[in-house]
Amino acid sequence: MDLDEVADELYGSSPEEFVERRTQRVAEARQAGDRTLAKQISQLRRPTRTAWMVNLLARADVTEINELLDLGRALQDAQQRAAGDDLRKLSKQRRVAVDALTRKAADLARAAGHAPTEATIQEVSQTLQAALADPAVADPVQRGRLTQAATYGGFGPGTQQPDSSTDLIAALAASATAQQQHRPGPDQDAAEPDQIAEPDPQAQRELEEAVRSWETAAGE
Repeated sequence: MDLDEVADELYGSSPEEFVERRTQRVAEARQAGDRTLAKQISQLRRPTRTAWMVNLLARADVTEINELLDLGRALQDAQQRAAGDDLRKLSKQRRVAVDALTRKAADLARAAGHAPTEATIQEVSQTLQAALADPAVADPVQRGRLTQAATYGGFGPGTQQPDSSTDLIAALAASATAQQQHRPGPDQDAAEPDQIAEPDPQAQRELEEAVRSWETAAGE
C-alpha cells in the first residue's frame, strides 16, 4: 500500500464513504509500522460534492479532460500572441467543451445515485473554467483528486484583478482594428494607405460576441 494507491481509492469513492475508508487505511498503515504513510493518508481531505463530480468525470474519460486542458493552453498562447481570430475560435470551443463536460459530470453523478443541484452543476462548470487557466486547479482535476470547487476570475497565472479580461479584449480589438485598416472602404483608393475604412459590421459583431463570451466565462 502506498499513498497514490490509497488516494486513488479514496477520491474514487463518494464523499459519504471517504472518512470511513480513510480511517481504515490509516489504521492499516499504522499496523504495518509505516507512521509516515499513516500521517499522509490522514491528511487527505474529504472532497465536496462538486469536487467528487469532477473526479468522477476525470476518471470516466481522462482524454476529454486532457483535451480541455490543452484548449486552455492554446487560449493562453493565443492571448499572448494577441491573435484575435484564434481567440474567437478557441473561446467558442471552450464554451462548448465546458458545457458538454458539465452535463456529463451531472449524468455520472445521477448514475451513481446522487442527483446534483443546480448550484452544484454551476460549481462544476466554474471549476472546469478554473482548470483551463490555473495549473494549481488543473493538476488535481486531471488526476481525479480534487477536494473542493474552484473559481478563477482571470486567465493565466499572475493576471491582475479586476481587469482580468483587459488583455484578451485588447488582443481582440487589435486584431479587428488591423483587419479594418487593411480593408479598403467603398470610397478608399488603394494609393491612400493612411485612410481608415469604416468598421466592418461583421468583424465588430464577432469581436463583441467573443468579448461577451469571455466576460461570461470570467463571471461564472
